[in-house]
Amino acid sequence: MLEEVGIFEDDSEPSFERWLVGRLEGLAPGIRSKAERWARVLRDGGPRSLPRKEGTLWLSLNHVRPTLLEWSNRYDHLREVTRNDVLAHIKTLHGHQRRDQLTALRSLFTWAKRQDHVFRNPISRIKVGQSEYAVLQPVLPEQVERSATAATTRAVRLVLALAAVHAARVAHIDALTLEGRPNRRGRRAERGGCGIGSGRRGRTSWIVCGSASGQRMQGRILSGCAVCTYFTATLG
Repeated sequence: MLEEVGIFEDDSEPSFERWLVGRLEGLAPGIRSKAERWARVLRDGGPRSLPRKEGTLWLSLNHVRPTLLEWSNRYDHLREVTRNDVLAHIKTLHGHQRRDQLTALRSLFTWAKRQDHVFRNPISRIKVGQSEYAVLQPVLPEQVERSATAATTRAVRLVLALAAVHAARVAHIDALTLEGRPNRRGRRAERGGCGIGSGRRGRTSWIVCGSASGQRMQGRILSGCAVCTYFTATLG
């Protein structure tokens, strides 16, 4: 009502501003000012860059914060950071943590170099490298039993069979959609593959994949009705 008559003034602080203040707390003033300007460029874009998604901004600032806090104990400005400082820091990181922090730091220093806030980019020629994945361990029988017991619906049981038996990835399973009913051959007329839906007498129907990667998975994993046969016979 107040807004309609033109007398309402919204003086509340945007949530982004509160979040940004919290993420920059504890940094040296010179480092803090440059990190703030970099974060605003990520959000709003600039003359030579497009605005990024909000989630990208959050992740990027969260990834660089631990490193910037460490450097704030020794330096007052980003231009004081050397290549040896970066190498010494990333030696303590492994896997995704190393990749994520190094990628975010590369973004920060690339922007700072373009704006002439640093004399030299200390991240240049430092390769991110491949992520080191942990060795896969076999699942114990009691863990399988516990998962099967927790799967109380047919849809959840099928997801369990796809992941545990056929090693279907999360992105592929997430792309599965509930679409239509099968034809008399037990397949979709438009595209092959197993699926799930409501068939006659409440029986399970078939899954239809909605993404290109999911359709590739169909040819390798979801052939015919083997998956539905498995989870119906094994998981009830």
